[in-house]
Amino acid sequence: MVTLPNIGVVKAENNSLVTVNDEHFIIQEVLGMFRNFFAGSFNATTGYWIEINLSSSSTSNDPFFVYLNILSANHGTTFSAKGKEFSQTVYLDYEDVYNITIAKRPFYSSVRINGIIDVFHQETAGQNWVEVTRFTGGSNITTTDHFTCDHVDWRIRWEYEPRNDNIRTVFRVYIFPYSDAFPREPWFESIQKYGTEETSGILYIHDHNGSFDMDVLVSLESYTMIIEQDLESIPEFPSWTPLLIMLIVVIVVTVVYRINLKKHNRRSF
Repeated sequence: MVTLPNIGVVKAENNSLVTVNDEHFIIQEVLGMFRNFFAGSFNATTGYWIEINLSSSSTSNDPFFVYLNILSANHGTTFSAKGKEFSQTVYLDYEDVYNITIAKRPFYSSVRINGIIDVFHQETAGQNWVEVTRFTGGSNITTTDHFTCDHVDWRIRWEYEPRNDNIRTVFRVYIFPYSDAFPREPWFESIQKYGTEETSGILYIHDHNGSFDMDVLVSLESYTMIIEQDLESIPEFPSWTPLLIMLIVVIVVTVVYRINLKKHNRRSF
């Protein structure tokens, strides 16, 4: 792990939520004129996650905003956000080296950054993965049957056998919300691999439940994709669900009240 001297990195306490290999990046930094900030780097693998809790303030009363980026060395941007406060969890989909950078705009502003970025070197506790379906195939272009994940966290465990000739190996998968409508909704996640260096992995999907299908465009000997969902993740409800529940409660209460009122009036006569 590489960090700048002005970053505090401490080992996690040994409790039920973390392991002794977890890392905490304690950030207390003033970004002066034209200065950006490399917060550090860490090694992680699929299933690890990051918890971000950062705040910022101007030291010169100038208007400003902050860019926070977490970059996978071989796969590009893992997380990117713009704001003044950051409080969220980021799941990691690759085994790789990740770099944390912080920038502010405008360049002439002076900004103080405070907070902590925790890197948890384990899969999220309390998960219960079960298989939904699986798909296998060879060198072709196809759309899979649709499948349903009722829970908001699910994943695709994939593996392929590269071609044994001189033609380039290609493994491209695009995940779509399933619908009979035309045109289709755009794809929201993908797997795109080439060659023989990385022939297996896991793609994690978060905060998406419902029915899906996948376009598979491959040039290889064979592949297997296993869809699994985490039964411990809580399905999300549409935003109108609480209003519907409240309306039903009001209707039931009103009906019961009227029935009791009629009974009372009959007794009065």
